[in-house]
Amino acid sequence: SIPADKEIIHVLPMDFVVDGETNVNQPVGRNGVKLGADFQLITAQANAARNVRKCIIRNNLQQETMMLSSLASGLAVLTEEEKDAGVALVDIGGGTTELAIYYRGVLRHVAVFPWAGNSLTSDIQAGCKIMPDQAEQLKKRFGNADPGEYNINEVVAVPGLGNRKPKDVLLKNVAVIMEDRLREIAALVQAEVIRAGYEGKLLAGIVLTGGTALVPGLEHIFSRVTGTEAKVGYPENLEPNGRADLV
Repeated sequence: SIPADKEIIHVLPMDFVVDGETNVNQPVGRNGVKLGADFQLITAQANAARNVRKCIIRNNLQQETMMLSSLASGLAVLTEEEKDAGVALVDIGGGTTELAIYYRGVLRHVAVFPWAGNSLTSDIQAGCKIMPDQAEQLKKRFGNADPGEYNINEVVAVPGLGNRKPKDVLLKNVAVIMEDRLREIAALVQAEVIRAGYEGKLLAGIVLTGGTALVPGLEHIFSRVTGTEAKVGYPENLEPNGRADLV
């Protein structure tokens, strides 16, 4: 039973039980009288799902399926071996950071945090006292999660408002601001992994994806904060076809 304003997006089997025998990965072919299972149910706000469908129809596209974005990212950048060994997929987009934990080949835990790439832009804007679009450009062109990459005197001139003089921004300051926010996001991810009960179990470590995964030095921050090996994932597992090659 779910509230009227929610909609079920996925029903994912995690473990099966056959006649009281637990942790059965594949029940097909077993003899038994009673079959049970633990499922992961993913729900979404019904209004949000409706709005997505409307956007698709208005753009003359056809919807094949509705899927949780971190699940889609997992299909693109994770191998079956990683999912089986245990892996945390961290998708850092613009508005949200999504965590998906896979263990023994199955999606076990999902979490969404409301801090991501846009938070970096807001922090740079506030810290350097510049306009939001200027902060976004600084992040994309010069953004780095390692302040050691810049000398103390390296600056970039940002155009002033109206007829005002350009403003000099220290690139080292931009990197310090980004490092702090990304360490905070990494700490949130680590706390959620511990809360979900998978600390020390994820042999394949952390795989980072999403637009913010392009920030140089991000892997090092996640490795340092979580104490787990982290790497950036790329969509190398797409089936060969014209569209996949384009991606």
